[in-house]
Amino acid sequence: MSNTQFYFAIGVPFFTVLLVWIGSTIANRSAISDLRSEMRTGFEAVNRRLDGMESRFDRLEARFDRVDTEIRKDHEHRITMLEERVFTRLA
Repeated sequence: MSNTQFYFAIGVPFFTVLLVWIGSTIANRSAISDLRSEMRTGFEAVNRRLDGMESRFDRLEARFDRVDTEIRKDHEHRITMLEERVFTRLA
């Protein structure tokens, strides 16, 4: 075996592995980039849904505040009516 044959025997597999490694690295980078953009799109959709839910919760909170206000507004009157009923039965 001559020196040239020896170098080809060592060099060809080395360069083949090197080219495959570089090719797979480039392919993986593009796949990761695609996955990253897909995840961003998904997260944006989730954030839009959460914003919608947040506005729903805000509306519910406003309703509960109104109900609370209505109950507190008539609270004194209701207690007075209850006291009158209880005390008239006791007398």
